[in-house]
Amino acid sequence: MVRVLKQPEERKAEIMDIAWSLFSSKGYEETSVNEIIENTGIAKGTFYYYFKSKEEILDAVIERNMDRQIEKLKISLNDKDLNAIEKIKTIIVKNHEPQDDCDNFVDHLHRKGNFVMHYKSLIQSVKKYTPLISDIIKQGINEGIFKTDYPVEITEFLLIGTNFLFDPSIFTWSKDEYISKIKLIEDVIETSLRTEKGAFAFLSEMTEQLYQENEGMR
Repeated sequence: MVRVLKQPEERKAEIMDIAWSLFSSKGYEETSVNEIIENTGIAKGTFYYYFKSKEEILDAVIERNMDRQIEKLKISLNDKDLNAIEKIKTIIVKNHEPQDDCDNFVDHLHRKGNFVMHYKSLIQSVKKYTPLISDIIKQGINEGIFKTDYPVEITEFLLIGTNFLFDPSIFTWSKDEYISKIKLIEDVIETSLRTEKGAFAFLSEMTEQLYQENEGMR
């Protein structure tokens, strides 16, 4: 069998694509390095040239997928007429929009056998979203909308708190409980950023709307 020669970055991307496909369908824990190698059609040495372990390729896949999400968000945030609150709202709206199957890896995180994948994705989301959101908070400070000396730390606190609190694999909330916690988040954000009362009321409004849309589809 003649091996097809590919450029290093093309080969690396191909290995990552196959690994992601297997992690998504079978689960990370149930996927072996040998399966990735066999499905890619490469030699074992080729795999280990690019990745030292299955965990390392998982880290690379998660980071790539997260970077793709962030880049799409940045395009939506390029509008110079958007103030800081409008940009935060844009991020939330975009994160709730349906995504292509190849990019939408979030749905796979809660599946059995994907605990490590889930855990690592939560960590990456904090790392990747913090610079983006903290820059928006800094914009809000310059606009006089927000007042804080800790834009980065507030962003980290909110991301970690909300990721944990609203993770369906950790907690299952009723509609009323969920909306109540969203209203708490509104209060926490408005207090932390010392912005005007009701500035983030759109969070609970959007949540109510999503519940109504989901109920209408049943």
